[in-house]
Amino acid sequence: MTNKLSLNNIWENLLIIISLLIITSGLIYRVWALNWPGIVLSWALTLLFFIIIAKIRKKLNCQSKLNYNLTQLAFFGKWRNYTLFFLYFFLWLITATWLWQHQSVEAIATPWQVVSTSFFIAYFFLTSLLFLTIWQKAQRGQFLILTLHVLLSISIINLIYGIGYGYDFFVHGATLDLIDRLGQVLPKTNYYMGQYGVLIVLHKTFFIPLNWLHRWLTPSLGTLLILPLLWRTLQSADRSKVILGTLLCLLLPYQFLTFSTPQNLAYIFLMVTVLFVYQSNTNNQILSVVTALAAIAIHPLAGLPALLIVGYIAINNIKNRKFVFPSKTILILLNTFALPCYFFILNNATFTTLHLPDNIFKVGLALPNQANVLLNLVYFWQQCGWWLWLAAVIIGFVRLPVEQQKKLRFWLYFFLSTFIAATLIRFLPFSFVVTSEQSDFANRVQFISLVFTLPLILEFIRLVTNSFDKQTKMTKIILTVFFSLCITANLYFQYPRVDAYANSKGYATSKNDLLAVEQIHQESLNIKYVVLANQQVSAAALSRYGFYSYLDHELFYYPVPTASPLYQKYLDMVYGGANRQTMNEAMSLAGVNKAYFILNRYWYAFPKVLAEAKNSADSWQSFGNQEVFIFRYTLAGR
Repeated sequence: MTNKLSLNNIWENLLIIISLLIITSGLIYRVWALNWPGIVLSWALTLLFFIIIAKIRKKLNCQSKLNYNLTQLAFFGKWRNYTLFFLYFFLWLITATWLWQHQSVEAIATPWQVVSTSFFIAYFFLTSLLFLTIWQKAQRGQFLILTLHVLLSISIINLIYGIGYGYDFFVHGATLDLIDRLGQVLPKTNYYMGQYGVLIVLHKTFFIPLNWLHRWLTPSLGTLLILPLLWRTLQSADRSKVILGTLLCLLLPYQFLTFSTPQNLAYIFLMVTVLFVYQSNTNNQILSVVTALAAIAIHPLAGLPALLIVGYIAINNIKNRKFVFPSKTILILLNTFALPCYFFILNNATFTTLHLPDNIFKVGLALPNQANVLLNLVYFWQQCGWWLWLAAVIIGFVRLPVEQQKKLRFWLYFFLSTFIAATLIRFLPFSFVVTSEQSDFANRVQFISLVFTLPLILEFIRLVTNSFDKQTKMTKIILTVFFSLCITANLYFQYPRVDAYANSKGYATSKNDLLAVEQIHQESLNIKYVVLANQQVSAAALSRYGFYSYLDHELFYYPVPTASPLYQKYLDMVYGGANRQTMNEAMSLAGVNKAYFILNRYWYAFPKVLAEAKNSADSWQSFGNQEVFIFRYTLAGR
């Protein structure tokens, strides 16, 4: 062992520290505050629990059996053996730099608006190079370039969206800024605490910019935690098979790794927990408890299933069989009904308010024919995706030995129970969110059900990689082209799209949105006012001024959240007619006599709304070549 560095042990200790820091900092934030004493206490508790866990692992002889030779991760050896590695790194650097240079601050609806076909060609070529290194069995450096490849695949949003992506990013960013200044935000919630805690602690301890940490938290932790764990789960005497299997995982959905939200971060720890439970040894069971607690500290929607699967395994190890069966049944029932019951209560729902959702069991397979041949084939591949997933799960399970099938049947139980939970949630009304967001919670739970099939998917991938040794050189070349095309197509689907089949309406917050909110802020510094605008303009206000002003009835001065009555007034303006009466109602509701209406060019029926607003407003102003318009209104007699 003198020439080896146990990177696996280092990785495990780092994972424990990160998980404990999420748990302790979230707890400190919930019961106290993340001021400097809270930061010190978070680190102290993290260190204390780390020492306790280390002693437990040592007592139980939980030593990692997989040790990586450091030279196998580096570029040592003869030059001719590493031509592909240097070529890959050179092209990767050019591609990543090209993406960064195309960073946009405009109101784009998809990164593919600014990323041309050349990127997909480069990505396909990089993927093919990675496959070629595997076929050559040139083991040194493979894990390094695989890591670079995964990082490139999940970083496109952060490289392209110059201001930030989505709406939640800005809401959480404004909350983090407030916690950074005051130590807490009131009222405190029972979720998001773990993400807020770890970001604030890392920011204050290492002086890393908070916005940078927030933006890169999920992609970096996804790469740092999931990739080595997949490598370890697929371990084999032939490391090229491990790399190949891990690379094929890029055929799976990984959209949750591409941008930072608490839900996405919780998915990471749920997935890590599932993989630890799948490996089923004493060491991993200890680690799974820590990661499950981290998941629930971030977001209970992923944390509760993580804890239930850990509890199931713990009960399964009990020797008293009379106690085991009813306990496991209770856990499965909890996994099925706990979240639907929670959302039922949260919605104040009754059985009379339940409804049958549209296309709840929509399945089908048809060759798309609305665009060019290439796009038709790409979307046909997407349609096949869920069927291929199901086939992989079945094959992965059936091909296992009978004894191993008995041990892994509980993954199917948890998959089915979680899928049923997601289906039940679709019947709930969710009246506290806008119509377009009412399926979000069910979609999240459905994704969790797919996470529970990951062990069986990995068994299928292991079966596929084992079959490649028997293939001829020509067959390997064909497989390289085929899988590289599939991985490139899957990359396309992990990001928002605007094409003949999809129309992402999640426009980015733009520089013109920022100019508009800055103009309003400057001209109304000492005046209470209200602004009716879409979510991305509200996000611009949050990014610049945080939670600046609250009005009558606890209304925020921008329509945040979408459940706010002000957001309904905004929808009335853009869909029901941009008239003064609606603006007067908004001002009366908020208790102010000045209001602004902001309209973006990309909005539906823009010319009609623009003409109506010009006729009803006291004055108006445009920004960025008439991309964004501000309309001013006053309420007479106030």
